[in-house]
Amino acid sequence: MNEPLFSVAVIRGDGIGVDVTDATLAIVDAARDRVGGFRLDYRNLDGGAGYFRETGKDMAPGAEKAAGEADAISPARKSAARSASGCAAATAR
Repeated sequence: MNEPLFSVAVIRGDGIGVDVTDATLAIVDAARDRVGGFRLDYRNLDGGAGYFRETGKDMAPGAEKAAGEADAISPARKSAARSASGCAAATAR
């Protein structure tokens, strides 16, 4: 199967962000499984208040660049296009 692959930058952060992000990704995976026709490559990136406390930096080296190159950012969305059915979709690489 030659389904398009979309990269998703995942920044869990800390605190409740971890739980919210995990729940969000479970919903996205369930929707993908139901609709089909595409694959997702989750790229976990370090960042957040806890990371800042440990390192003095808001995000890991290269994380901002990686997020900018991704098709989508979870939980926030970098960009999306609407299909005829009204579903959000990103452009495949």
